[in-house]
Amino acid sequence: MASAALKPASRIDRPRPLTAAYFAMCGVVLYGGFASNNNMLYWFVGMAIGAVIVHGLIAGPPMMRARLGPVTLPPTTNVGVPTSIRVRVVNAGRKRSLRAIRVLAEFESGSGHAVAGSGGIVLVPPDASSVAGLDLTPARRGTYPRCTVRLRTQFPFGLSAKTLVFRPDATLIVLPAPAELTPADQREVREACAASDAASVEGPLREYQPGDARRQIAWRASARARKLIVRGPESQPARRVWLDIDVQTERLTRRELAAEALLARAHAIGEAIEAAGGQVGIMHGDSGVIVAGRAWREAIASLGDNARLDATAQPSARDATIRLAAAGATNAADRRAGAIA
Repeated sequence: MASAALKPASRIDRPRPLTAAYFAMCGVVLYGGFASNNNMLYWFVGMAIGAVIVHGLIAGPPMMRARLGPVTLPPTTNVGVPTSIRVRVVNAGRKRSLRAIRVLAEFESGSGHAVAGSGGIVLVPPDASSVAGLDLTPARRGTYPRCTVRLRTQFPFGLSAKTLVFRPDATLIVLPAPAELTPADQREVREACAASDAASVEGPLREYQPGDARRQIAWRASARARKLIVRGPESQPARRVWLDIDVQTERLTRRELAAEALLARAHAIGEAIEAAGGQVGIMHGDSGVIVAGRAWREAIASLGDNARLDATAQPSARDATIRLAAAGATNAADRRAGAIA
């Protein structure tokens, strides 16, 4: 387990404000011992400083053996929805336990916005691991590909804080706030899925086998081959409904309320299409985004932040399209016409 765990990218050692007060007190006592020529005060200061050094040597090395295991994230989350992530901390040491570990995770987007959460672990036994649950609530839609996990503890006697910094490969995808479909949206989803169901393609040809239905026999192919040839069951093409999101990129980048509400509606419609057995595609003509398949949620999360996402598919004649426009939006053709005029 320890061999597969991630090692820290950097270490941070920082004294706490209490440290200055502690050593200032030791200095005052030492000055008093010097002024009064009291050997007991010398012994007191020596023991105080020696205890700090010994405790640091005992508590410090186990912390250096801390490693980071997998960071478990939900596939997606939504703005304003509390989200729980799990961070596994591994103790690569074989003799001493890790104690009182504070775990902090931060996810940063390309624009510099961050989502952070914190948790803790009381004890990690030697050559074992423990899981910390961290709660975070995203406040802004987007894709957060930069993950930083910090393991922090305080010693000796809480006078200093040591932090191990890890850079795991984890991406948080934050979708717009949840939205409910209106009856009109539900009707549009049903009509779009029904329209994409209309086309079907014939199955492949194969030789006749006992038990095949008579209606499956391809007579012309059988005449050419001089043996019975049948067609396999008709295969239904993948149902795909494209969501044509018509809103300016600048409004998406600024996270305007109307634009965010439109994306929330688009996400709810997309979930309804998948629940009906269909596939979802996203088109955004203003930025040239054309995405289909599993990446459609990530496209909604990052729309307006990326100049362009790679196209994974193109609309076909049998696909259906649902156009979504925010208040005050004009389509791409209207904007081009206005620019020419």
